[in-house]
Amino acid sequence: MGYPEMSASGQPATYSYAITLQELSKYLKKWNSTPQKTISRTYQRDEVRVMKWLNEEYPAIEAKAQ
Repeated sequence: MGYPEMSASGQPATYSYAITLQELSKYLKKWNSTPQKTISRTYQRDEVRVMKWLNEEYPAIEAKAQ
């Protein structure tokens, strides 16, 4: 591996170019990846445990950090 090209300011050179959605799809498929949308909330979320953590455990963690 060689060293990255440097610009006149001594910073690594950066390159910018646009690709089409088809090209992006092709690259993602090649890299075994997919454009996934994050799930806003898990299905197995236990609201009681979350509230207990927020009301009891988190304040203790926050106080310890300060």
